[in-house]
Amino acid sequence: MLVKAEGKEKRDMIIDEIRNKEDSTRVQKAVQQPQQGQWTNWDIAIQRSLTWNDIWHMTPLRISFLIRSVYDLLPSNVNLVRWGKKDGPTCPLCQGRKTTEHVLSSCKVAILREQYTWRHNRILKNLPRS
Repeated sequence: MLVKAEGKEKRDMIIDEIRNKEDSTRVQKAVQQPQQGQWTNWDIAIQRSLTWNDIWHMTPLRISFLIRSVYDLLPSNVNLVRWGKKDGPTCPLCQGRKTTEHVLSSCKVAILREQYTWRHNRILKNLPRS
């Protein structure tokens, strides 16, 4: 059935379609990596929407990191190889391809060693309390 929508309704339908597709992809990954399964929940992402005021008050380095991580422009081994700065794209822990996603949340060895939890807790200790 073809539905013709305009404006906000059309945007909402597109967002729902993309969200459903991403949810499906993330659930498939969660099955492969059950320790990391909590990131399949969109509730946190929906609650944490950035306002222009939030962006305006961010440090330039944080904005740069966020933008570069979204567009996969961080210096991961895969990108360093692509840019001619490194010979091999492998992760020293698991010998997989060391992409930005791999570094931030997908290395199976780092998951087993609970390195993501350690890194998360170290960051929390350095954040100012509100």
